[in-house]
Amino acid sequence: MKLLIILGLIILSSQLSVLNSTLWEVRQDGFISTIQSAIYYASDGDSILVHPGRYVETIDYLGKSLSIFSLAITTGDSSYVEQTVIDGNWDGTVVTIRDCGDAYLGGFTLTRGSGSRYHIANFYGGGGLLVMDSKALIEDCFIAGNNTQAVGGVDLRNSRATLRGNTITENSADDIAGGLGVLYNNEDNYYIFCKEKRNNIYKNSATRGSDIVVSGASFLEITLDKATVLHQDPYFYIVSGDSGELKISAEKAAIDQVESDLYVATWGSDDNSGLTPDDPLRRISYALMKVKADSLNPRTIYIEEGTYSYSQTGELLPLQFRPYVTLTSLDEDTRWTIDGEERSQYGKSINNIGDITIRNAVFKRGTLNLTSFDVRTNGHTATLENIDIIESIPYNNLDCAKVAGFGPNRNLIMSNVHIDGNPIGGGIGIGHSRAYRKTCVFDRIKIENVRGIGIHFGIQGIANEYEADFVISNSLISNNDFQPAYFFTAAALSVIGRGRQMPVDTHQVRIINCTIADNIYMTGGTTGATVRLSGMLTAELYNNLIYGNDKSWILLYGVDGSGKVYMSHNLFENGLDDVITMSSYSWDADNIISGDPLFSGEGDHPYQLSEGSPAINTGTTDIPGYTFEKYDLAGNQRIVDGRIDLGAYEYQYTSVEESF
Repeated sequence: MKLLIILGLIILSSQLSVLNSTLWEVRQDGFISTIQSAIYYASDGDSILVHPGRYVETIDYLGKSLSIFSLAITTGDSSYVEQTVIDGNWDGTVVTIRDCGDAYLGGFTLTRGSGSRYHIANFYGGGGLLVMDSKALIEDCFIAGNNTQAVGGVDLRNSRATLRGNTITENSADDIAGGLGVLYNNEDNYYIFCKEKRNNIYKNSATRGSDIVVSGASFLEITLDKATVLHQDPYFYIVSGDSGELKISAEKAAIDQVESDLYVATWGSDDNSGLTPDDPLRRISYALMKVKADSLNPRTIYIEEGTYSYSQTGELLPLQFRPYVTLTSLDEDTRWTIDGEERSQYGKSINNIGDITIRNAVFKRGTLNLTSFDVRTNGHTATLENIDIIESIPYNNLDCAKVAGFGPNRNLIMSNVHIDGNPIGGGIGIGHSRAYRKTCVFDRIKIENVRGIGIHFGIQGIANEYEADFVISNSLISNNDFQPAYFFTAAALSVIGRGRQMPVDTHQVRIINCTIADNIYMTGGTTGATVRLSGMLTAELYNNLIYGNDKSWILLYGVDGSGKVYMSHNLFENGLDDVITMSSYSWDADNIISGDPLFSGEGDHPYQLSEGSPAINTGTTDIPGYTFEKYDLAGNQRIVDGRIDLGAYEYQYTSVEESF
């Protein structure tokens, strides 16, 4: 019901005139019980007063110049902010202000927003609030507990916006800007952060720029009352793209960082010191904000066994891994678990520079978009040991490329890593396009039940400085389905060395004691294979067992010129008939056998060998420059009396407990 009001009944601090405007009132037990209904009824210049309650909805201004506010604005009583909640229920951006000439929002709590798709097909942004192509004033709002792909809290894009008296905290983004994202697209854009009535932005989480990311501005000054830390740490604040200077200042810090190891437990509290096992913090994400480390003073966060998630411990996901910080279990024989609860990715480190180590963890039920687990140390070392990544699901049903991605790391070391499940993409993807030698050492890797390439290792470069070594041993790639929508033509393992000006030995690949079995390539054509080695590389295959795959071929493909491959002591299902070359590729082989390897088909390790297998004791221990690992994939002794089997498993020795 429309109620005409007299000028001066309500005075707003926005630029909207209230002369002859209409005030719409929203009450949960009233005639208009939802905010979006009032927006539908309202016209440009109208106001909407929302009475206390929890409104489970997402609202869109529909391009109208409206003032929407709670009793906190009309009475000056700030307690109405927490009493007047717009709950997005993980069903999109909580509040969208788009194509509005003059909009006002004041006095609300905005929470549980998951963002909306815009800009490009696979991009979700603006968890709590999206202001796009608009003029807007946002005042006295509490924006917390939102999560999306990019910009978890407040997303300001191509607009003229003023923020005053707002608090943006405990939001998260899978990619960039957990708290606030600011994008300038032209000279008409401006953003004002009030110095008299300051905003608070603190304790948000993202894989790049946990609190604030600014793009497109030559200079932007943000003066806050409270920030996470007082110094301009790039873990929290970054300038993206070709932007200029970002100046952040604050009166108070939400966190006092410590130069010490820290402890975390599900029963702990973020009010604790975190300095001892008896006084632990509660959240891993909080510990990552609190710890201070550098190359001379690396730190460790010790995590007690238990499940850490948004619902159980308030965990802000994905974790942003910190340079020179190790995440590991409190007790070496236990695991800590990150549960994405089918709404968050696991953890990433993209813009950080420095060594990162992660040990003894389970990551489960995370969402997938491009990747769910991504570590990039930009010229340093990433180490993963004793890791399970399981039960991952698509992000909003979008296609993804892989479960785990690893970009420009100088060294990537993975040991005892298990990936099980990706319904629309691959397992591990490793890219390299930096001017330093990259070394990847994988041992005891197990990848199964993904719909894409099990492992893809790609090297980009046009000059000799782009060099890479890749060694994988004692590993199993099985039961994966390669779908025709994805880029690389191999179901299990693809290694591509690109670079037309590079000598053939610039990229060196060794595949040793691996079992590759029961993988399916779902499309036809001569380029489909189980294993693909292509481009300018030198590859050696020793002691492998490749059997039972839909396309049994080992494809040698000279895309960028000639490569060379040496194969020794392997079992291929059809022997050397499985080796196919395209373009110019040279290869040599000896001691290649064919036939059924007689997998046991039983227990936790169905690809172990059974009695009478032709793969038993037919491997070689004479591999120049290579030191064998002590154990096979199941934890059995790898070499006894100088003899070794083919594939990831030994047959004749007593098994020790596997850590998977």
